Amino acid sequence: GGLHDPAAELVMCASGSVDLSIVNGRIRVLDGQLLDVDLSDLIQRQNSLAKKLVARTEKRYGIQMNAPVWRRAFPYDPFRH
Repeated sequence: GGLHDPAAELVMCASGSVDLSIVNGRIRVLDGQLLDVDLSDLIQRQNSLAKKLVARTEKRYGIQMNAPVWRRAFPYDPFRH
C-alpha cells in the first residue's frame, strides 16, 4: 500500500514481529515466517494491482496521484460559508 504514498508506507506497511499466528486452527506464522505463501510473489502481485488501480484512477479523473495537491484544513472558520 505504500507504493504511491510515502506517508502510507511509513504508517501502514510497518508491521511488528509475529512469532506464532494460528488462524482457524491452522498455523499461518511460525517463528516469524509466513507459511504456505510465496511472499515475493505476493508483494509483486500486490504492487502490480496497485499500479493498475492508480493508472485507472488517474485516467478516469484526469489527475496525477504522484503529485499531491495540499489543501489547508486549519484554522477552521465556522462562520465562513
